[in-house]
Amino acid sequence: MHLDRSLRVDDVARYPRFVWSAPAQMVVLALATVAAYYHAFFDVARADQLIYLNQTIGKDLWALTVGAYDLNRSVGDFLLFRPVLYVLLGIERWAFGYHFVLWQATGIGLHIGVVLSLFAYFRRRLGRLPSAQPSATPFVLALYFALLFAGTEMVAWHHIVGYLVFCLLLVQGALAYQRLVTTPAAGHGVALVASIGLACFTYELGNVAALVFAAMLFFLYGRRRTPEAAAGRGVVLASALMLIAAPCGYALWSWLDYRHMSGAAEPAPPLDAARFVVGVVISAGYWLAASLWPAATHLVPGARIQAARPFPLLSGLSVLNFAFCLTAAWATGLFALRRRIRELAADILPAAGFLLLAASYTAIIVIGRSLQRGIIPTLSINSYYAYIFALLWLPAFFHIVLVPAEAAHAPRELRRRRLLLVSLTAIAVIGGIRIFAVHAAMHRQYSGPIGAVVDHVQALREQHGGAPDFSFEIAADCPAAVDIPWFAPYAREKRARYTIPDVLFPDAARSEGAKYTVDCR
Repeated sequence: MHLDRSLRVDDVARYPRFVWSAPAQMVVLALATVAAYYHAFFDVARADQLIYLNQTIGKDLWALTVGAYDLNRSVGDFLLFRPVLYVLLGIERWAFGYHFVLWQATGIGLHIGVVLSLFAYFRRRLGRLPSAQPSATPFVLALYFALLFAGTEMVAWHHIVGYLVFCLLLVQGALAYQRLVTTPAAGHGVALVASIGLACFTYELGNVAALVFAAMLFFLYGRRRTPEAAAGRGVVLASALMLIAAPCGYALWSWLDYRHMSGAAEPAPPLDAARFVVGVVISAGYWLAASLWPAATHLVPGARIQAARPFPLLSGLSVLNFAFCLTAAWATGLFALRRRIRELAADILPAAGFLLLAASYTAIIVIGRSLQRGIIPTLSINSYYAYIFALLWLPAFFHIVLVPAEAAHAPRELRRRRLLLVSLTAIAVIGGIRIFAVHAAMHRQYSGPIGAVVDHVQALREQHGGAPDFSFEIAADCPAAVDIPWFAPYAREKRARYTIPDVLFPDAARSEGAKYTVDCR
């Protein structure tokens, strides 16, 4: 133990005090995220967001929120029920209009909130170790998630900002759970129930999370026989019961709303068990590999950021990334072989909870998307699914591997831990480079030209939009004049062809004979 403390003190003394300061590390995490996503601040509406913006033209705040909390069902997707997601979208639509920088800043800001919440979760757990000393582990893991290349579209596509809200609520709920089991106060129980309860109405996985957290509380306090546990058992059990009530309330409201909408949901096809199992294994394996090996994942910018064929495995960046992955796997395996069960006693339960959520999430995606659309096309088109999967496996990895590693005191184990953290940091840096590059390409090829045209049109409307004969057309050589052939079934105003200006400004956009012409040069 003396050796452990002296090594740890030497580690701390090697760097200035502010390096270990939580506020300083949080600032660095935020700045690193902003730097990686710099070009994403200037993204514009694309894919499903164009449908949403077109269908909500002219609606007031009430109609955008209270009147559209079940928007999925009004467009025919009757199985989904996400009130918080669509209320948030409505507020953004009302407040931001077509000022897309504000939409993008909201998503990136929520991602930073998730990252900092993860940082707090990791730091709080390590702070409870008997020989707790300042550690780089919380910062490295939070940086790793902040620069997760495989899930970058989750951060940069503002139509799915509700998923980020769900992720923030989930991690805040995990923080509240941490506090509740160590200090069973009513405030911590309220924070847990409020966070996970709102998560239920944001994304379907929240209902699974509520049941998982409730089960963990029942298991934990059903086994404790200490006077402290008995004193707080009432608060903990009440919190668990309220967590169970949240999915019940969700199911009841969803059913009543479904009956009110009088929807005719298509019957679900019979479940192919073999294809389901294969889909779960392939999806989880792909998301895990993509998280650890960003250089081998090729994301293509455009109307969607899609996963295409991998980079050549012999490229310099990919080989370097693979070397860091091997180093991380080597160090992780050695820690896993050397750990003792008693060292993990306080961490097996939350690790199991996060792994169960990761498995449930994968099953939901496979049943809800992959079995209908195909496993590989789903993984390609919906690259952002990797974000939530990584958010769930990373805390489990922390509890199973890194908490015992932090308790290690032999010099050889300390060196292995440093190698593991260096490798994860390097993977994060490579991911950050790839994020910056893909969004720079996105801005150059798609967002920049289209955003400039939208800005021109909005400036023109501010100057001349009051005229009764106001209309405009886009010069034929403009990038924004490209047709959107898939949009026709979703349009409020039926036309022979659609471009992005036609979608965003249907009242004034013309194909020919307009009063004004927007020149992109």
